[in-house]
Amino acid sequence: MDKREIDEKSLMAGQEYLIALKRLGLDPEALFWALDLIDDTWVLCLVTSYFDYAGPLRLSELIFKAYEASATPKEIDPFIIRLFGWKQKLASEIIDYMKNTQIKVRDYDEDTGTYGPEYLAQEKAEITMTLHNLAVPLNKIYVLREKGQNTVDVARKWRGITERVDRLAA
Repeated sequence: MDKREIDEKSLMAGQEYLIALKRLGLDPEALFWALDLIDDTWVLCLVTSYFDYAGPLRLSELIFKAYEASATPKEIDPFIIRLFGWKQKLASEIIDYMKNTQIKVRDYDEDTGTYGPEYLAQEKAEITMTLHNLAVPLNKIYVLREKGQNTVDVARKWRGITERVDRLAA
């Protein structure tokens, strides 16, 4: 298999990862696969307001603790997750591109437990984000929201998320 193609097992694990994050209360603004153009490896990018609120270290610790407590799929090693804040340039660049091209992405439907259809032609499937050396295939985006959460909500929810993960880890 060409390294530039992500395998179906990883795609399914990414969907399961999103579901697991939502179960923990961590509903990301964006979650997508990207090819790291320097390492030539696939990484799962997580964009969340919790990065901006709690910081990358505390968010990473939470991600690792959830993984060790088996609250997230074992197929998604925390070392392949790239964390980004909502206020970072990567999030705004992807949102702007999606708005300009009017491309829809898969989004988890809580009522049906499914993802919406993909509306992408193969030739529109990649954006290369030179700022972060990432190639982001648009049809590998699980969720993408147009704006972040408000700080008061994030602070309140963060406490609940950390308590949930701590209980699972105990």
